[in-house]
Amino acid sequence: MHTYCGHIAGRLRVAAILVMGASTLASWGIASAQVPVGFEIAEVVRHEGTIGARRINECGQIVFNHTPPGDDGDVFLYDNGRFTQISSSGDRPAGSGDINNQGTIVWSGGSPLDDDDFVYMLREGVVTILGRGSGAVRINASNHVVWKRIFDRGCRFTSHVFLKDDAGTRQITDGDLSNQSPMINDAGDIVWTRYDFCRQLWVGEIMLYADGELTRINEYGLQDQGPELNDRGQVVWQTPGFAIMMWEEGVRRIIDEDDREGVFVPVINNSGDVAYNKGGDPWLYQERFGVERYYKLRDEEGTFLRIDINDWGEVVWAVWNDDQSMHYMRRIRTGDSEFDGDIDVDDLARLVDCMTGPMWVERVNPGPEESLCDCRFLDINHDGSVDLRDYALFQENFTE
Repeated sequence: MHTYCGHIAGRLRVAAILVMGASTLASWGIASAQVPVGFEIAEVVRHEGTIGARRINECGQIVFNHTPPGDDGDVFLYDNGRFTQISSSGDRPAGSGDINNQGTIVWSGGSPLDDDDFVYMLREGVVTILGRGSGAVRINASNHVVWKRIFDRGCRFTSHVFLKDDAGTRQITDGDLSNQSPMINDAGDIVWTRYDFCRQLWVGEIMLYADGELTRINEYGLQDQGPELNDRGQVVWQTPGFAIMMWEEGVRRIIDEDDREGVFVPVINNSGDVAYNKGGDPWLYQERFGVERYYKLRDEEGTFLRIDINDWGEVVWAVWNDDQSMHYMRRIRTGDSEFDGDIDVDDLARLVDCMTGPMWVERVNPGPEESLCDCRFLDINHDGSVDLRDYALFQENFTE
């Protein structure tokens, strides 16, 4: 990955604290922190500045915002121990960014040449401006991008959703309401919240755009917000009644609720796993074969938390407390590249294909430039390469 404005140059202090996962299943009401089998928690960043929204792709790359005290914010990339500054230092604070599995990064932020905010894309080392916009920007596997643009800051706070796809850039909402927080999946479906702030009690409608049709999927009159969707068409969001809702094929159901501390900012992967903030702590919901499981991943004691999950079940979150920090619940690397419970000749063949060196050209599951992508699971010692040191560790764990 080519850098836009150089490396992080000491702005963040990197931590190497690891917390090994527990093997017990969690359920309703369990207060102690527990981690699913086969995972560990790594603290990857701790700093006195604000570490904001973050997104993780299937290659384990994390895009996040960092704002030092009294300074402007920028977007950074964490890739298996390496940090790269993505946005231009000195711009106004950057909005929430995103990264797809091809390593294309999008974000919003100010421009030193204009008073308005713009949406940026970094692809194959080249930065382009997609249009005017602010806040969260999201991208799918086809490099289709959605964002919002504010037109009026009156009581309605009018804003509209924009889509850039192969046909060009177009506005997909109309009227004078506030359309915010758009999300897009690989099928091109889009969800967002349509707010009416002029009512005495504002209303948030969860809108779904799929197959050319626009549908409201929540109950009218509620203050719902923060929708996320996956490629299966499942949508999750938070309600004012301290609950997380899931919508699937016209049916709504509650995933979790807490009328004391609240549940917030749910995210969902393509397995239907939901990660969310419950009372300032990271939680994970899974449903397998009709059995629901709840994991409280860590006791954070923070004041605010942002979270994301990828299809490997890995979770990343940033928490606001005395020291801003970002944690990463990642799969434990043993040499089991398929995570099928054994380390065998299939994993050995994969290890050979993933061996880095002068002739290595990402022969297996090509990922972003200079990234190990799926080969990262065979980088057993987390040093950024798959080499003889990893082969030695692989031999120690070989089962057949």
